[in-house]
Amino acid sequence: MIISESINLENIAGKDIIGSYDYSKTSKENKAFIVIPSSYGETKTDSLSLAYFLAANGFNVIRYDGTDHIGESDGDIFNFTLEKGKNDLISVIDFVKRQFDSDNIGVVAKSLAVRFALRAATQDRRIRFLLGICGIFNLQETLNSVYREDLVDIVLKKKYKNWKFADIFGFEVSRNFLETAIEDNYHSLQGTKDDSKRLTIPSVFLFGEKDTWVNLDNIKEALNPRNGNEVELYILPSTLHQINENPEAALFAFKQTVVSCKKYLCKEKIGIDKVVKPHIREVARETRLERERLKVNAITKAEERMFWQKYLTKYILVDKSEDFQEYMDFIIKLFGTIGEDEVILDAGCGPGHFGTFLLKKNKKTSPLYVGIDFVYPVLQEAKSRYKSVISGIFKNLSLDGTKILYVCGDLDNSWNSENNSHLCFKDNTFNKICCSFLISYIKDPLFLLRECLRILKPEGKIIVTSLKPHADISEIYRNFIERKRSKKEIQEARRLLTSAGKIKQKEKCGYYNFFREGELIKLLKEANLKNVECYKTFGNQANLVIATK
Repeated sequence: MIISESINLENIAGKDIIGSYDYSKTSKENKAFIVIPSSYGETKTDSLSLAYFLAANGFNVIRYDGTDHIGESDGDIFNFTLEKGKNDLISVIDFVKRQFDSDNIGVVAKSLAVRFALRAATQDRRIRFLLGICGIFNLQETLNSVYREDLVDIVLKKKYKNWKFADIFGFEVSRNFLETAIEDNYHSLQGTKDDSKRLTIPSVFLFGEKDTWVNLDNIKEALNPRNGNEVELYILPSTLHQINENPEAALFAFKQTVVSCKKYLCKEKIGIDKVVKPHIREVARETRLERERLKVNAITKAEERMFWQKYLTKYILVDKSEDFQEYMDFIIKLFGTIGEDEVILDAGCGPGHFGTFLLKKNKKTSPLYVGIDFVYPVLQEAKSRYKSVISGIFKNLSLDGTKILYVCGDLDNSWNSENNSHLCFKDNTFNKICCSFLISYIKDPLFLLRECLRILKPEGKIIVTSLKPHADISEIYRNFIERKRSKKEIQEARRLLTSAGKIKQKEKCGYYNFFREGELIKLLKEANLKNVECYKTFGNQANLVIATK
């Protein structure tokens, strides 16, 4: 059994760091500690599975939320810098030494956190071992790869005008993030080389074979063994930057982390097949508990409506994305032939993407299309876009005579205090229902699906989609800008990436829930839907299920 205890400490700036101490019975007999700093844009809960692997194999683990970041610790990510990340890590090392009197401390970090962990390891000799997973060691090159623009060079040459903040991997941060990264020499490959030269401890680094955020040749050059210290590099086959996209790669990474920590901290060699796996139920239980703790303040319906109004107004550009077009085409293909007398429901229609795609694909037939959403201004935008498409397809057609209806209505039963709300449609009304990227944002998804079953006609079809957990929206962004785009389109795409980052942040804080394939299938079956089938879509970043009544 693994136990997780909350810890609280102050960093050198006097801000509270909130963390978790994970251990098992065998851990208590071992003085080896692993510290896991939160990766950029993630909370300590994102490292829970990895921490439980280590705890199940006899390590004491401290994972924590950084300050001026997301999660439970003090501050907001807008003010985050890599130097602050490093200082927080050293403060946690201080805590481990003071609280547990351990001289056997390793650091395991992911993504951008690997960069400041490397710096910390050169400055704090209490760190005896460093392991990095999918580390970013050339921030300038990675940002250029993601955004197709050299943001570091813009700051270096002071080309910005009123640029007070920047989008960094989907999160708005102060311009100070890049300014201090340059000042503290975190921004370049040369900075990594300089730190690597000063590294005197053994280190292990795992990289994704298909990680477009890093140049493996450069990384190998930067991490060449220096000063006689041992460096091991492992390549994770068919893996992008987010290793959790590939469960097999994630499992290997976790097991290899245990093996390497045993080797360098415990002087014990074990085979990867001897690594003990934690119980899935323990991981799931603690994940739920921690996400509940993150919900410090309940979101009101008015706040949620305002959030989506701001987000969906930036969502218009997405229909120019080839990944999104393929996604829409796939939905329409799965629905099959749509008859003139059919009635289609677009549940959570937003600005009307599905409605306009449906219209373009069914020029010879005109089913009754009904869109429902709870953000009225966005419904007005949807109606305007729909009419614009109609006028571009049909000549001399009276727009007032089109078979289209937009309804402002609430799809989330949980906002109703009496818990007996129903969708405003009669039984057996719709032939087809599309719930595109809606289910993740509903507090009571099972109730919604049962309502959809009620209003769906016999043999009617329903499609439900959700971004998958750990979805990498930057992949969609990169695919979009790889083609020739106008400067305005690129700017709009960046705003969309930032908006998606805000959604991911709320997901990490427990307000939203992105579903795995099995979870979606189980949910639809619990709602008594039949013939459930699941597919990958939207650039492999989303799960789609189709079912019938």
